[in-house]
Formats: sequence, structure tokens, C-alpha cells
Amino acid sequence: MSDKVAVVTGAGSGLGKALSLRLARDHRMVLTDIDEVALQNTLRAIRDAGGRGEVHTVSVTDAEAWEGLRDHVYAQFGRCDVLVNNAGVALGAAVGEAALDDVHWLLDINLWGPIYGCHFFAQNMKAAGTGHIVNIASAAAFACPPGTAAYNVSKAGVVALSDTLRAEMHGTGVNVTVVCPGFFKSGIGRAMRAVDASVVDMTVSLLERAKVDSDDVADAVLQAMARKQAYCVVKPEGKLFFVLRRAFPELVNRIGAVVANRMMK
Repeated sequence: MSDKVAVVTGAGSGLGKALSLRLARDHRMVLTDIDEVALQNTLRAIRDAGGRGEVHTVSVTDAEAWEGLRDHVYAQFGRCDVLVNNAGVALGAAVGEAALDDVHWLLDINLWGPIYGCHFFAQNMKAAGTGHIVNIASAAAFACPPGTAAYNVSKAGVVALSDTLRAEMHGTGVNVTVVCPGFFKSGIGRAMRAVDASVVDMTVSLLERAKVDSDDVADAVLQAMARKQAYCVVKPEGKLFFVLRRAFPELVNRIGAVVANRMMK
């Protein structure tokens, strides 16, 4: 077993759990989530497979908790080789429809979580001359589907954060990968907040019908990490919008307008 250490947020379920199980093959795991029971289940699965780890009930919205986690990791292990900023939530509402408290709730988790993680760990990794930061964004960052404005903004911010950090870390030995999956089977829809309950039902249905699950995305992430890729865009439609947004931005805007008009009928 290697002495390498990996920190994963939102490790209690979904993609966070799938990534933790894979990273545990050659890393000691530091698992964080706000769900203590789910965290213990992930840790149990890791130990059953012969891995090592520990759990911390930490909210990614708490800067002091992040600082304490960083200090613990370096005091206990002296290193952090992988940081995965995975914790995330969803909000279904058009611009101006959502309660501002809900918008703040989403941005605090989806955007400030990765900002805090990078803030407290990146410079230590740079000083060590090694490490890999993985930020989980979404294809929504460039597809910008209507009805999920706050979510789109948060994920676009994560992409910008990752691009900037990758440039800043060039030549330091620290790699940065941003992950942009489309719909895949996960529990994010059930925890989603929305103005209209039908939006939650539709989202859950789309997620359940997806042909890709958390294990598929986790495998793609590990491949991207091994290749030191800047982007890990999962699913063909995500790759299509990734290209279209850069080559034909107005076309993507028109597609969004058509979808929005159909949703309002």
C-alpha cells in the first residue's frame, strides 16, 4: 500500500463514493461529507476491499472547517496527493424565480466548496512539487440549459477556477483536471430544490434513464488523471456542446431558446 493520500468531498454517495473506492486502491483516503452514516458506509466498503481511510463530517461551505481539515491532513500524513472537490447540489428555477436563499445555498456548495478546497490545499501541493486537483463541474457549464441558471453559473465558475489554477500550476508538478459529465445516474435529483415539483420529477427521471452511472464517470476521471488531461468531458452530448459552445456560441444560445420556449408551453 502506497503512502499517498487523497481527500474527497461528498464521499458518502454517488460519484464521490465511486471515486473514493477507486482511489483507495493506492491511496490512504480522507473522506468528507455532511452525512455521517453515508461516510461510514463508504469507509466500510474501502476497508472491506483492503484499503485505508478516515472520515470527517465537514461542510464544504465552512472555511474554518476546510482550514482545519488541511492542517489535520498535513500534520497527520505530511502530504496530500489528490484533492477531489466533488460535493454538489442542484436547483431548478429560471432567473428571477428562485428564492435568493436557495441560490446562495447552491453557490456556497457548488462554487465556494471548490474555491475553499483549492485555496487551502493548492499552495501546499505546489510546495511539495506534486499532486492532482480534480474539480467536478458539469456539461451544464457550457450547454447552459434553461431553468437551471444558478447551477449553470456555479459549474461555469468551477471550470474557470480550474483553468486558472492549471495555468498557475504549470511546471510545478501539480495537475488540475475539471470533470464535465452530462446526465448520469446519481442521487443529486432527489436532493434538488426547485420552484416547481415537476422539475424535480423530470430531473430524477432523466437521471434514472441515463445509460451512464457513477462508476462509468469515475473510471473516466481516473483515465483523465492518468493522462493529466485538463478536461474530462463525459458522454457524447457533453462533448458535442463542449465543441459547439466554443465554435458556434450563438447556435447553442438558439438551442437554449428553443428548449426554454417548449418548457414554458
